[in-house]
Amino acid sequence: MRPVQHGLVFVAILLSSAALAVAVPEGFVIERYAGGLVQPVSMAFAPDGRLFVAERLGAIRVIKDGELLDEPFAELEPFTGLESGLLGITLDPNFAANGYVYAFLTATQSEQIIVRLTDIDGVGAELFPIRGAIPTTGELHNGGGMRFGPDGMLYFSVGDTGVPSLAQDVKSLAGSICRINPDGTIPDDNPFKTPTNSPRAAYAFGFRNPYRFCFSPDGRLFAMDIGSDDAPRTEEVNLVVAGGNYGWPLAEGPSDGGDPNLIDPIFSYHELGQCIAGCVVYPTDPSAPDEDFASFPETYRGNLFHLDFVNNALFRVRLDGDKVAKHELFHQAQLGPLDLALGPDGALYYCEFLTGDIQRVRYAAATASPTDEGPNAESNEPLIDPNEFAGEPNTVLKTPQPQPCGFGAAMTAALSVLSLSFARARNRLARK
Repeated sequence: MRPVQHGLVFVAILLSSAALAVAVPEGFVIERYAGGLVQPVSMAFAPDGRLFVAERLGAIRVIKDGELLDEPFAELEPFTGLESGLLGITLDPNFAANGYVYAFLTATQSEQIIVRLTDIDGVGAELFPIRGAIPTTGELHNGGGMRFGPDGMLYFSVGDTGVPSLAQDVKSLAGSICRINPDGTIPDDNPFKTPTNSPRAAYAFGFRNPYRFCFSPDGRLFAMDIGSDDAPRTEEVNLVVAGGNYGWPLAEGPSDGGDPNLIDPIFSYHELGQCIAGCVVYPTDPSAPDEDFASFPETYRGNLFHLDFVNNALFRVRLDGDKVAKHELFHQAQLGPLDLALGPDGALYYCEFLTGDIQRVRYAAATASPTDEGPNAESNEPLIDPNEFAGEPNTVLKTPQPQPCGFGAAMTAALSVLSLSFARARNRLARK
């Protein structure tokens, strides 16, 4: 790729953020929660309210009560070429009792691994590898999403590693959502078997780069699959089922029914963004113990929220069962929003890769009535066709569109240097 393209991506991200002033719905507040991070890529909340954040270069940091702790929880040493690095973090469902923290990282140019650390007095100790031999070429489409499912199993995502054909080979974990036991062994009820009838780690396949995924409170699994480049590029929201084939590289976006064995995304888009990222399904019955905050109004509960990294957007997806009723901009973010998490206070949190900030999206009950007003209000407008990913130019982003990234171009060395310099400069200013 030409170096000038990386600069264009960075400049376009800056311009699209600075030039727009899109109001969030009435009653919502967007505020900086914490800063000082360097290339944050993944987040997970502990039951005690601490926020664990993975930095791509290898550190696991902890934010407590809005303050970044001085000492890292752990400092790993991943391979960090292009899209590689420390890519995912999640906490054990029994974290309060066992203190287990799981990290997904590129160990070498040819292997990714999942390791487990134990929180002992705020420090990550007892490093223990639970899964190796996760494919990578050390460059593109590494995946790195990681979450525990309601079944207590550990799920993780792997991209096609830049070799599209591998996504259709269940013998390879590339292009798959995978499912393992917390100790790294493979559950007997996984859908794919070896010739000797042993279970494989793959749970569903046919993905290009399912960088992030999330579970709904009722147990459904939604995977965000990043699109390719140029005209065919289609960002996908997929509802994942055991054994499902999601088409890549045989199809991108809706397959037009040509192959009944392929499962179409429940929603896909082209003009609205260029790198689908973190997601959360807002609980239908959330709690918000902090009196200063409130859970989102009822009309937002059960909605899927997801980010787009390049177009700096937080989208709201209204679900009607397993179908998408409406997909709309909720908030125009800034500077590379990458992962999204639900906080114990009922707010949404997202990390900005380029600034090192954590932003909070909360609903201020004291200042607004629980109605669905503002730019995303209910209306008589026709609902968006879930299969529509072409058409008129994006009316949300009024600045020139950045180069298609598929997260690859935006995570190349040139952009990494820019973001690292940006974050460090900001941190130096903050200390003066």
